[in-house]
Amino acid sequence: MILYLFIRGKYHCVATNQYGSIVSESVQLSFGFIGEFNLKRSSENGLEHWGKAIYCDPPQYFPDIQYYWVRDVFPNFVEEDSRTFVSFDGNLYFSSLENIDRGRYSCNVQSTVSSNGRNGPFFSVEVRQHPNYQQLKFPNNFPKSFPEAPRVGEDVRLECVAFGYPVPNYNWTRKGAPLPKGVIITNYNRVLVLPKVKVEDMGEYVCRATNDKVFRNLNFFILFNNTTFLSFPRFQLKGL
Repeated sequence: MILYLFIRGKYHCVATNQYGSIVSESVQLSFGFIGEFNLKRSSENGLEHWGKAIYCDPPQYFPDIQYYWVRDVFPNFVEEDSRTFVSFDGNLYFSSLENIDRGRYSCNVQSTVSSNGRNGPFFSVEVRQHPNYQQLKFPNNFPKSFPEAPRVGEDVRLECVAFGYPVPNYNWTRKGAPLPKGVIITNYNRVLVLPKVKVEDMGEYVCRATNDKVFRNLNFFILFNNTTFLSFPRFQLKGL
């Protein structure tokens, strides 16, 4: 690591002959790394039949990492289902906590450019009983778009997760137009991927979360401005 600190930086080439010199464009030389997790982590508490978000709190890293959650013992990885979702940013979401979710959890990360990774500390997740269940709602940090301001030609990932009991189902539409060709809907319909996004893909995308009591719409406004897409949310709640 100390050697990397000395040799990383910007480099350029100078070519010289008897008539003069020319300088090439600079190139940035960087090295991937993952720091250490903070090994002190408090336990988490949640309510039965209520939603819960658990944050990874990853170490510093470059350039990018992938996230894996482990329960009780490594490598017992948390499996996603209709209640459980791992966001692209590493946060773990339960649409509705159940007693079976009690346990010890750990967030783990791995570099996208090497096999290097780090294991986070284990911490307890407790589930307390509650006389009522949570009404359908979207967490405060949704909607999520990855990347947040994508450029033309990039893959755009839109995430839609709701808290509530009964556990909701999800459906994607596009206001005033069909979904673009080649769109990918995955992860129990919670994720919509626009591969190699184009200018004509801009518009209003609607995620509807529904259970047998209410439905709620989460609208993504994708606008085009100077080769950059910007996403804005809008919410709607209605009873069935």
